[in-house]
Amino acid sequence: PMPGTGGLYGSWNTAVPSPYSGRGLNAPQSTGLAAASGPAVNEAEVQETYATFGEQLQQWAPAIAAALDQEVISQVLQQLEQSDQMWQQALGPRGWRLSTEMPQTGRTAYGLGGSTQEISVFERNLPKPFCDDPQANQLWQRRQQLEKFLVHPLYGPPVRQYVLERLRDWRQRGILNATRHDTWRPNPNMPTDAHILENLVFQTLNLSMEFCDCFL
Repeated sequence: PMPGTGGLYGSWNTAVPSPYSGRGLNAPQSTGLAAASGPAVNEAEVQETYATFGEQLQQWAPAIAAALDQEVISQVLQQLEQSDQMWQQALGPRGWRLSTEMPQTGRTAYGLGGSTQEISVFERNLPKPFCDDPQANQLWQRRQQLEKFLVHPLYGPPVRQYVLERLRDWRQRGILNATRHDTWRPNPNMPTDAHILENLVFQTLNLSMEFCDCFL
C-alpha cells in the first residue's frame, strides 16, 4: 500500500462522473459553459431577475461568497497541497515524481541527478506498478476529482497553473475583493475569472449530483 494516505478525503468522498466529456478544448467566444451550451441570457432577463430578487441577492451574495471562500476554495487548495505532499513522499523513494505538466513520452525526465520517471496529474489512470494497488488507485481518482477544479473544460490543461494562481489569490484576499472584471484575461486563450468561478461552482455541485449532465 502507498504510505501517507490518511486524511485526504474529508467530506468529499463521492465519485464524480466526467461532466464535460466530448466537449472541445478550444477557447470559446462566449463567457462561460452555460453560454456555450445554450442561448445567451439577454439584458431584459437580467434586469427582471434583479427587479424580482434584488433584495434577496443583496442579502445572499455575501453569504454565498463567504461559503465559496471557506468551504470550496480553501478546501480544494488544502486538499491539493495535501495530495501533492502525499504523492511526492510516496513516489520519491521509488524513483518517480509527480508532474503538473502534460505527460512526457517515455515518462522519463532528465536532470542533473539523472533520470526520474514521472506521473502527470493529467493522466486519468496510474501506470504500473502503482495501478496494481487499490488504495493508490482510489487516491488517484480523488486527485482527478480535485484537478477538475483547475481545468476549465473549454480551455484545457494549459490553463491549470493560471487557474491555480487565481484560486490562491481568492483564498488570500477573498473572492469579492480579488475577482477581476468579467471580460479581463491575460490573453484570449485564458479563462476570465467568471469562467473560473463558473467551473468552481459546477464542480462543487457535481460532487453531490450530476449537475452538468442534468442542466447544461
